[in-house]
Amino acid sequence: MVEEESFRRSIDAALRKVWPEHGGGPRHTPELRAEIAGLYAVYADWLEEQGDERAVGYRWLAQHGKYPRGSGESWDWWGFRGSVDAHPEDLTSLVWRCLPGTQLGEAPVKDYPTAESAERALCKAIRFLGIHS
Repeated sequence: MVEEESFRRSIDAALRKVWPEHGGGPRHTPELRAEIAGLYAVYADWLEEQGDERAVGYRWLAQHGKYPRGSGESWDWWGFRGSVDAHPEDLTSLVWRCLPGTQLGEAPVKDYPTAESAERALCKAIRFLGIHS
């Protein structure tokens, strides 16, 4: 669908600003965080209009200022690693445990091949938990 592809391109472009493919670390500026949250919120509204059950998950992402971590090879969600809510990719242990996928190694991380697949996994966890916005 053309409209969904447009949303996806916009979200991916904003995430690439935070997680550049080449050089430098993450750029978690307040402006970029707000841009991503805004894109997720608008996308959630559009998904809801389409009757798409992912709307609740994208609305949750927007409200909580969360987005997956780009590592160059994958897009990751992390369980809290110390201070609560330290990074946009940190999820509560309850949400993190409900994500589809397998923890690889010792670190509390689950990785996905694309940002969209990481977001969809989060949407599934939010629906499983019965969280509503």
